[in-house]
Amino acid sequence: MKNTLMSAIALLLVGVAVVAGIERLDRHLAERTELQTIELALQQHGHGLQKVLGDIVDANRELAAGLAAHPDWDRQAFSRMVEVLVATQPRIASVVVTREFKVVQVHPERGNESVIGLDYTLHPEFMASIKRAIASRDTVLDGPVALLQSGRPGLIVRTAFFDQGTQGAPGRFLGVVSMAIDLEGLLTGVGLLDPARPFTIALRRGAEDGQVSEVAGDSRIFFRRHAAVSLNLPDGRWDLGGVPKADLASHHRGAFVIRTVGAAVIVLLLAGLLRRAGVLGDRRDDDQGLTQGRVSLRTLLLVGVLIPTPLLVGTSVWLSYNTSLRAAEQLEQRQVAELAREVRDKVTHFFDVPRRVVSYNAEQFREGMLDVQDKDTMLRNFLMQLRQQPLLTFLSMGTDEGEYFAASRPPLGVDRNLRILKAARADGREMRLYRVEDGNRAGDVLSVGNLHFDARTRPWYRAAVAENSIRWYPAYRYVIDDVQGVYDAMGMGMSVPLYDPQRRFIGVLTADVALSQLSGYLKTQMAGIGGIAFLVEEGGALLATSVDDPIYRIDGSQTLRIRAVDSDNASVRQLGRAMAGTAEGNRFITVDGARYLIDWQTLRLPDGPALTIAMAVPEARFAAPAEASLRTMGYLVLLFCSLGVIIALFATRWLAQPVLALSHWARALGAGDLKASPPEPSAIRELAILTHTLVSMTGRIRQQTEELECRVAERTEALEQANRRLAVQSVTDGLTGIANRRRFDQFFATECARASRTRQALSVMMIDVDLFKAYNDHHGHLAGDEALKQIAKVLAGHARRPGDLAARYGGEEFVLVAAETGRGEALQLAETIRAAVEALALPHATAPLGVITISVGVAVVEGEPLPEPDRLLGVADQALYRAKAAGRNRVELA
Repeated sequence: MKNTLMSAIALLLVGVAVVAGIERLDRHLAERTELQTIELALQQHGHGLQKVLGDIVDANRELAAGLAAHPDWDRQAFSRMVEVLVATQPRIASVVVTREFKVVQVHPERGNESVIGLDYTLHPEFMASIKRAIASRDTVLDGPVALLQSGRPGLIVRTAFFDQGTQGAPGRFLGVVSMAIDLEGLLTGVGLLDPARPFTIALRRGAEDGQVSEVAGDSRIFFRRHAAVSLNLPDGRWDLGGVPKADLASHHRGAFVIRTVGAAVIVLLLAGLLRRAGVLGDRRDDDQGLTQGRVSLRTLLLVGVLIPTPLLVGTSVWLSYNTSLRAAEQLEQRQVAELAREVRDKVTHFFDVPRRVVSYNAEQFREGMLDVQDKDTMLRNFLMQLRQQPLLTFLSMGTDEGEYFAASRPPLGVDRNLRILKAARADGREMRLYRVEDGNRAGDVLSVGNLHFDARTRPWYRAAVAENSIRWYPAYRYVIDDVQGVYDAMGMGMSVPLYDPQRRFIGVLTADVALSQLSGYLKTQMAGIGGIAFLVEEGGALLATSVDDPIYRIDGSQTLRIRAVDSDNASVRQLGRAMAGTAEGNRFITVDGARYLIDWQTLRLPDGPALTIAMAVPEARFAAPAEASLRTMGYLVLLFCSLGVIIALFATRWLAQPVLALSHWARALGAGDLKASPPEPSAIRELAILTHTLVSMTGRIRQQTEELECRVAERTEALEQANRRLAVQSVTDGLTGIANRRRFDQFFATECARASRTRQALSVMMIDVDLFKAYNDHHGHLAGDEALKQIAKVLAGHARRPGDLAARYGGEEFVLVAAETGRGEALQLAETIRAAVEALALPHATAPLGVITISVGVAVVEGEPLPEPDRLLGVADQALYRAKAAGRNRVELA
């Protein structure tokens, strides 16, 4: 009985797992179907988006070419050109043209008056894409950006134009043509933002450094199972992804039916296993042992009634628990994503402060509204701006003589009142900190700091002078060296070279924010949820953390930055390792025995460095509801199982009685008791037929055995023939009919060994179909398969000797081995094959010649020791690479 119970429990658990697996498979198939449907829709709308952007790019290039050809264009000529282009491209919101970096014309003028005269060199949020356009001398796409005219997110298509140049020298940069596109209107116009669509989309583009940047939607959908298509635009590849708006599991209607059918299957499987194992058999002794190890009908019925109840309930518990966990994880991911977006917005705003302040003050100096000679007025102006910008730590000016004048807010300490800092030549450049009195004037000296401060040696000064433009400078430690130590922190910001109205250099202006403020903000955000957050720059060095561990160390006069993976905090180290090597991500990891959801994303400052924001939130905050649901369902399992046992005991006795009587009579017949009386006629038709059938069964068994032996002999012969056919198929490529990779490896190894022994020549050719992916994308995969078959026929026709073999190496790659073939013969053979493929004239719309061509790399060993087969193949592959690099449709001999 104990063995019976344990076996039943074990098989019950197996049954629950199998049924759950069946339902998970069904859900997976449903989700895959849904994603395939979304992918088809994305392909359709993505093609429309690609076409619209492509047309606007062409219009932008056309306008830039027109302006380059007529560098002295007037207002009327510009308006005529633009009106024609905009009339055909309704998605263009505005067109802006600069002379060098200053805006001189805009269309339409009405509503865009504020753009006229704008100097892009003071707007780093636009300069990054402008620099790319100048460097590439081609069109680039910038986005998402806040359009100056409306503040709405948009895309900007930019093309730099140049004069004709002289004597082959590159033309001089003249200006930039920029076309603004309202992003929401664009996506709505191609149908991607239709609210009736059952899916959500996200659009992202690859950056020049391999990073990705979000354009529209939430790019985190790319971290989940999603449908995606790639858009090939002039400025690189863009990814368009989509996920269903609703969770597939929430409306999966087949779950109950699947569990029920699965339960029935498991009951039958359980009965068969119990019968074979004999753990539930009837143990009455008999002469022949026919009942030994076999399950009784009553036991079978009892098991059949008892098992489905806990099986169904247990499966429901398991699925409900997993659904609760998934819901908790999804809730956590949404909340963490919202928190990450909030932190990202805060960090973006944090670093946007110095950008706006520097741009504003640089214009003030250029227009003569601020004068470096009137230092009191300049400092009062700086102090007023600090009062309006609570995040700003320093607004400073370093003169061309190394003097330093700043308004600041101490980043540390209790007293956060504003300060004036001066390091003037009259004081020997001694850093002095003054209290700020009424009227924003310098009061008493609070402290004396650095005794020999020269602004020209500071990182912010050097960065601006080196680039001669507004620039971000790397994070650095303040060297105020004040007595109270309230400036013992690190800062980061922007600086810009200053020029007076006569365009004379007068110094460098910097706006700086203390990173300790960011650490305080991250600590506040994480305190209530027990999480961890930090900010790192591109090299992995910490900028701010929500923990109290330092982000730098002092070694003599040097400031040593601490990387996240080397932090004193073990959790920060583990999180730093988990996100290493990727720009953004979202996953669960275990930190100090606790499971965390980590989320990290890259924030690229306008025309500046890329910063990574990372945070980790403990899963325990979200798993409690799922655990409570599991306990509740466990109580329900016990209740239903108890009721099921009571009902099963009564039901099985009534159902099994007629069958048990027939079993006793059959046992007596088997023992030779021919006088044994049959049971009373059963009202069950099937049992009556069974009794009658027992009489004639023995004779038929002998006849069936003979027929079975004949069929076994026939099946054996058929199996041997099938094995022979399979042996042939195993070395043949199913699509092209020539040898496959496996056959090639065997043949090539044999030929290499033979060539090594005989010192005869051996040639191998690596063959690749040119631009085959583009062929598939344009003509379709069926046409691609047919093209591969035609090429394979050409190769097979040139490999007729016993020592020759043409094989499909993989995808669109083929390989041909030619034994006893020297360099000249191999090169001639390769050229013949290349010409034969070109002569097929298989249309290829995107190829230079309009037909499919191949590139061939040839490696030959002749009269010298043979290298390893892999090395010889590598030599041929390198030759193929050179053929590709040299323009394709050619043969290269190694």
